[in-house]
Amino acid sequence: MGGKFRAYSAAKAAGYAFRPFILRIRHHAQVLPIPEQFERFVAEVEKGASRFSRSCADLVRFLAFGGFRKGEAANITWADVDREKGEIVVRGDVVTGTKNWSVRRVPMIPDMKRLLQRLSGVRPDAQTGDPVMLYGHLRDHHSVEMAQEVTFAAGEKTT
Repeated sequence: MGGKFRAYSAAKAAGYAFRPFILRIRHHAQVLPIPEQFERFVAEVEKGASRFSRSCADLVRFLAFGGFRKGEAANITWADVDREKGEIVVRGDVVTGTKNWSVRRVPMIPDMKRLLQRLSGVRPDAQTGDPVMLYGHLRDHHSVEMAQEVTFAAGEKTT
């Protein structure tokens, strides 16, 4: 029996769905934290020992409040924030676009409005073409890892 077939058989026995030689992992349902859990989580990120702890927490908030993907968030500029309409235009990367190659408008929830108000106050000299989230925060592995922890796997106990 060849190595690829053994890998195929082992993956099939383990319950993974896939096409021959291309493994497709089943997506598990995600359980979002309740607001109190989310706030506790972000507070822990913010209390971290790094000088970027506050920025990491802001990144987590920005991703959660807008439902953005990391690559989308990296390309949202202050020009994309329309406070009058209460929405953010999501264009994605200039080369690759968004996941679905479409521009979309995301309504700003009150938490997002407060976050953006605070961020604009911290960076009053920011230009309209400047990214809302500083690019370095989106490249920082730790920040991204922390942002990914916002959701909990289905069935996990959350306290």
